[in-house]
Amino acid sequence: MVAKTCKCNPKDVIPSEHFYAKGRVDVFMVLSLSAYLSVDSRENLDRVRGGKAFADAIKLLAPTNYFAKDRDEEQILDSGHDFQVFRRHLIRDWFFPTFYFQKELADIPDDPQLKMAVERYEVRIRMSRSGFLEIKLTRPTKHDGEKIIEILRDLMELRLANKGNFDDQSTMLKLALFCADKFIENLPPVISVREGEEDITMALRPLGPNPETLPYRQRYATLFLEEIYCRHCSNRRVEADKLRQDYMDILAAIVEGVLVLDDKNVVNFPIIDREAYSNLIDLASWKNDLCIFAPERALIYFPAQKIFIAGRDRTRVVDYKYYWECICRGIEHTIVIRTALQSIAYSTTGILETVPRLTEKVVDGNISKEDTQDILRMARSFSYSFKTLPFIRDILVPSSSFRASYAVRKFEFLNETLHIQEVKDYVERNVDELVSFVQFFSSMELQQELNQSQAAIDRAGFIITVVALLIAAPSFLVDFVQFLASKKSLSDVNIWMALSSLLLMGYWLYRFFRNQIHDLLEQQQKDRLK
Repeated sequence: MVAKTCKCNPKDVIPSEHFYAKGRVDVFMVLSLSAYLSVDSRENLDRVRGGKAFADAIKLLAPTNYFAKDRDEEQILDSGHDFQVFRRHLIRDWFFPTFYFQKELADIPDDPQLKMAVERYEVRIRMSRSGFLEIKLTRPTKHDGEKIIEILRDLMELRLANKGNFDDQSTMLKLALFCADKFIENLPPVISVREGEEDITMALRPLGPNPETLPYRQRYATLFLEEIYCRHCSNRRVEADKLRQDYMDILAAIVEGVLVLDDKNVVNFPIIDREAYSNLIDLASWKNDLCIFAPERALIYFPAQKIFIAGRDRTRVVDYKYYWECICRGIEHTIVIRTALQSIAYSTTGILETVPRLTEKVVDGNISKEDTQDILRMARSFSYSFKTLPFIRDILVPSSSFRASYAVRKFEFLNETLHIQEVKDYVERNVDELVSFVQFFSSMELQQELNQSQAAIDRAGFIITVVALLIAAPSFLVDFVQFLASKKSLSDVNIWMALSSLLLMGYWLYRFFRNQIHDLLEQQQKDRLK
């Protein structure tokens, strides 16, 4: 091996010219399933996503044409348990069937970009328990390898015209949307989820070639390389250990996802500051491996070899690349979980924007029926997140989803790199604030009901008193006059005294019940306005 590995002095090597690689590039995209549902079905998705009933329903879905179940994926999951990467419940509850797009069976529209993308990429697609479509585009390198700089240019869809103009249209996204439409078209038109005694249905529909809004939510790229070799020394392999020692700045540039035009107008790696790349973390456990995670990209590099693992029934020999395939599958799962959290963060933030206006109305007592309906819809909307959040919290603890310490360490670092904990904390703060508002509204509504009940009692008492007074007043006046007549002292003065007493009693009753009278008139005014 020593004679066949690169020993070049780094000062003599130009990585952008001399470094070639063999392997593949995976571009993992997350699309919103909600965009592929009829408008009146989307709230139903929010009701069921994340739950066991939804998981059981989508596990049974399979497209009728153009797609075949991906057997490689099944082998990866099987190996993942033996490699002690995945815990069994993760495979059972969160990893659903993956389907391989059989492009030779499909009629491709007359679109040069799309036709080129179909030729270059393999496409795999699956549904997610958290309510997304997961699409992986895979581009293998040429058989004899490609310049690493060209692999990155292709990944960035960097097409430089002679005058320096850039093509800003993503062929990868166009391909993902085309395949997603084909996938949706060949599923049953309605997804039915049984929850308790209720059947919750969602009607599927493709977006078509020119959707008004894109369902695109997330993208992550993985360079999955089995060989990096140096053309400066007759194509000898550059071992991972040498890359770590002499070319960490190049590794940092690869995972950073930026290329530059140098002073010779040539696309090149950026010059990375030493302090920046000295903090780059390689998570590989072995000397000849590389595993580097960045926010938008991962680099995995390993030698081709066979290893022995203790399986469930016997010790067996396995291609070492399947271990790294399992790590890639774990990366995809982590990206989907982050997407789910970001989706909840976005929706709860949007709901919170309406809270100040509604709070002011609640405090002022000016809540209309429409406002009450808005609050109820808001409460119902964010309550759906309570079904998904417990599952997500469990998955976000790597030791509960991944078994071996070497796998747990990698995904703990990935979670940190993707700032998943910060997003989760943000979501939980949003949910706490919304819960506080709903509790405040409920308490104010209860208090208002009590006040209304008391006001109703007071009004009833006032009406009864007035009626009683109207009934009793004439009789009182007649009796009072007769009493005075019996004393033979009837006069105009005595009559006026009787009337004055009656008026004084009426004024006293008015002063006592004037608040009730005011509330009664105000309520009648509000009823007329409604």
